[in-house]
Amino acid sequence: MDWLALPVPLTEARRRLTTFMQIDGPLRRACAAALVHGLNRGFVGGESLEPVIALTLPPRQRGDTTVIGFRSSIAAVWAADGTTPILDANLELRPGDGDCSQLGLLGCFRLPGAVDYADLERVAQETTTDLLRRIATALHDGGGTRLLTV
Repeated sequence: MDWLALPVPLTEARRRLTTFMQIDGPLRRACAAALVHGLNRGFVGGESLEPVIALTLPPRQRGDTTVIGFRSSIAAVWAADGTTPILDANLELRPGDGDCSQLGLLGCFRLPGAVDYADLERVAQETTTDLLRRIATALHDGGGTRLLTV
């Protein structure tokens, strides 16, 4: 799992993450943008796949770590047969050094059709890294501070 260091105290980052995940809009937009980013960079000719649905579970604590499960998928009539990309993941927020916190994402990314493993790996990495950075930027309040991979 990749962890990003956030220059935000854990209690404030927890509050922002819970709000971000529960409000309809910011998470869905971040998931849609990350999915398009991953597909466009992972495959030649990737295209926008709006609209995207982002469903979340209530936050839970695992020791000092806040865990929020979510699913991001395409909301289309033709999507019912399993032909769309799906990301099932947990966002995890834990204490960092000093007044910082760390944000991580662990999940499973599925692409439709017969996709070779190298393509799947590339698209999954592009998508999840982009999504993690978008959420981290929102939690940091868009301050533009460079986020470091831990």
